[in-house]
This record gives sequence, structure tokens and C-alpha cells, in this order.
Amino acid sequence: MDRQLPLDPYTLTEVAEPWRNRAAGVKGHAVKHEAFTQAMEEIVHVIEEAGLDPSPEDLTQLWQALQKITTQEVGSRIRLAYGSPGAQSWTVPADITRVFVTLWGGGAGGGGADGLQSAGAGGGPGGYASGWQDVTPGQVVNFAVGAGGAGGSAGSGNGSGGGTTSFLGLSATGGSGGGAGVGGIQGTSATSGSGSGGSLNLSLSNSGIGFHTVNGVGDVITVGGFGGASYGGSFSGPNVSTGGLNGSFSGGGGSGASANAAGGTGGAGLVLIEY
Repeated sequence: MDRQLPLDPYTLTEVAEPWRNRAAGVKGHAVKHEAFTQAMEEIVHVIEEAGLDPSPEDLTQLWQALQKITTQEVGSRIRLAYGSPGAQSWTVPADITRVFVTLWGGGAGGGGADGLQSAGAGGGPGGYASGWQDVTPGQVVNFAVGAGGAGGSAGSGNGSGGGTTSFLGLSATGGSGGGAGVGGIQGTSATSGSGSGGSLNLSLSNSGIGFHTVNGVGDVITVGGFGGASYGGSFSGPNVSTGGLNGSFSGGGGSGASANAAGGTGGAGLVLIEY
């Protein structure tokens, strides 16, 4: 829908003047049919999206539609959370034709390290996607929750990538694994997963790399790279002279090891269903 300029009543061409300004002596112009049909189509679309059949006898349908949509989208909701990795299913309750779904992909594992002034990089966070999905009462929806990636083993193990979380048309892939720190060389940073199919689809920031420094008395301090933060979560680590820390919140990446130890495990994905 857009503004419709008036027409000159003689040439039937659009004019950029006011419709009418009596004080300025501007006379009225002709009205294009789009000024009425666009408004009508917009209103009918709202009525149909609310699940109502347009009727010329019922002049309360727009109000009914707005009440129904408002109740569905911002009213009291039921929220279901599924955080156990793997294949799962959900049966749509009676009278439910639309659900709001939020996904987090699995976070990746942080890289291991050999303890020789080397540190592993953190694992990348899982992607994020959210949006409305159409469903049918009684429908069995099969979906998947992405697993968190395992941390890389002590010595030279790279972290494993996180798994993909999916629900109908939505998908959030897992982050990539953090690189291992070996022989004084720090592990390489890992990237985030990505979201698709939703009204909001996100890739988050990369993970951190490890480093080592020397304190005031000559001690070498090795610091593992932080695990990437998932949407709504926080970074894991960085950690000093220890194994990696597990990912925080759903889809967070595990941090890299800063000793001869394994990297942290990434956080599992999550599916939220609201209606």
C-alpha cells in the first residue's frame, strides 16, 4: 500500500498538489480507484491472515482479526524448550495453526594444546534463526537439536564443529571447531554458524585465539582463546593454564586449552516453540 496522488480532472494525470486547500484557493482533484482498492485489499488481507472468511454482512471482521492476531502474537504464550541433542518430534495441539520458533545451532569445541607455550582457540558459536511457522492441528513435526562439538584432545587436537538445529523451514548451523595450539603456535580462530529461513537470521562473532605472555617475575602465562558467544549468551573463558571451559548458554563455543589439556565442549543447540 502506498500514497495515491490525486488526478487532474481534465488530463487525468497525477498532480503533486494537495487534494484540496480551501484557504489557499486550491480546488479538489479527481480520486484514483487505487486510493480505495489498496485500502480494501490491505484490510481483506489482515482478515484472511487471521483465519476469517471475508463477509460483506459482518462489519466487525477487522476488529475480530486484530484481536485474534494480537492474542496470538503478544498475548499469553505457551513456551516449549527442547535442548537434548538429536532427532525429536512434537505434535501440534488442537486449534494451533501458527507457532513462533527460535533456534540455536550447536556450539563448537575449543582446541586442545600441548602445554609448550601454546594455547588452543575457542570454538565458534552456533547460528541463530527465529520466525513464525505455519502448522496444522495434529501435525507431527520432526525436528533436530544440534549437538555441541567435542573439545580437541590434549596435545594437538582441534575442536569439533557443532551440529545443525532445524525445525520445518528454519535452520541454524553449528559453529566450526577451534584450532589446537602446538609447538608454540597458537590455534586458529573459529567461525560462527549461521541461521536461515527466519525473519531474523544471525551469524555471531568468531572465537578468540590463545596467546602467551610473561609476567613481572619472568613466568610465562598461557591463555586459552575464548569460546564464541551465542545469541543471548556470553563468551566462555578466556582461561589461564587450564583445560578449556565448556560453552556457556545454548550454542556457545567451548574455550581453548591453555595447558597440556583438552579444549572445552561446545554448548548444545536449542529449540523454543511458542504459541
